[in-house]
Amino acid sequence: MLETKCLNAFYGDSHILHGIDLKIPAGARVALLGRNGAGKSTLLKSLTNAGPTVKGELRFNGEDLHGLASFDRARMGIAFVPEDRRILGSMSVLENLKMAWKGTPESRRTNSPEEMLKQFPMLIPIKDRAGGLLSGGQQQILAMARAAIANPTMLLLDEPTEGLSPLIVEQLVQDVKQICQRCESSLLLCEQSVWFSRKCTDYVHLIDSGRLVFSGTWADFDANDDVRMKYLGVS
Repeated sequence: MLETKCLNAFYGDSHILHGIDLKIPAGARVALLGRNGAGKSTLLKSLTNAGPTVKGELRFNGEDLHGLASFDRARMGIAFVPEDRRILGSMSVLENLKMAWKGTPESRRTNSPEEMLKQFPMLIPIKDRAGGLLSGGQQQILAMARAAIANPTMLLLDEPTEGLSPLIVEQLVQDVKQICQRCESSLLLCEQSVWFSRKCTDYVHLIDSGRLVFSGTWADFDANDDVRMKYLGVS
């Protein structure tokens, strides 16, 4: 599905990612944990051509992604929910979904914007509200619905729980699982919340200073006290 080999990423002269080797098979759900500034967001932006200069091997379903624009990667089935959500503030919830639907290739369209609202019922009472007037939690759910309407085969989530109430975070667990199951989508979740990541994924990587320092199952993670304390400060 998605594979990187010796991936390096730069912002100008700043070298952010160092030799990242990552493989996410079809249907796999993978968490990338790390502190602020560890390189999580830069990795997702590297995968979607959203800013960094990237060197190294980067493939999706065997196809080289280098040189492909962000919208071309999205049309291939890669859906990215960025940390700042990027909701269109002057448009209503429904209009945001319609924009995403119109940008989706016809071959990938399986649900209309109206049908997508039914899958995210918290959006139904606010479907006519402008995106800029939504709470952070409402915007995050809309961002998830916007990604789901594209019927992705690879879902990239950047810090989806940041600043949200526990109630919304619990709802997001169900939303993430629903998208992955319905779309048969792989998942790469970049997070600081170990609890949320554990609920949504089966496999975990740890990144520090732009380098992967741990890879394994959650059982492996739980058995490695030194790694958890050193890189996350949790026991």
